[in-house]
Amino acid sequence: MSFQEQLQTLRKAKGLSQEKLAEFFGISRQSVAKWEVGQSYPDIARLIALSEFFKVSIDKLVNDYEENCRLSIEENKVNNINRNIIDFLCRAKKATYAGNGGECKSSRPNSHDLEYVEGNLKYIDTYLGGEKFSGEEGL
Repeated sequence: MSFQEQLQTLRKAKGLSQEKLAEFFGISRQSVAKWEVGQSYPDIARLIALSEFFKVSIDKLVNDYEENCRLSIEENKVNNINRNIIDFLCRAKKATYAGNGGECKSSRPNSHDLEYVEGNLKYIDTYLGGEKFSGEEGL
């Protein structure tokens, strides 16, 4: 997708008119209109601001292709890592305090610790005192 098409698509997705977008950046509506028809392009400072505003890379804004493969791969990798950590935390909580798991060696004086280890991830729930309650969590 070209810069013109990308800008127009992103602007409309946010429900903004050319005038509102121009107002936000302190420029004229005509400037935005010229960008969207390819008569001119924003300067680098505005390009950076547009990138931040729409939460897309500058590369994604200016390149004439659908997806930037490298960014797409990195984004998917991060999402998978986050999903894996969330899944791990759910299993860990079920295996420790939510599942009445047994205590392990305490990590500090007078603490009660419950621990769950899976691969290179370790979950520790700890509480102080005699009563069980929602304590600290460490990953």
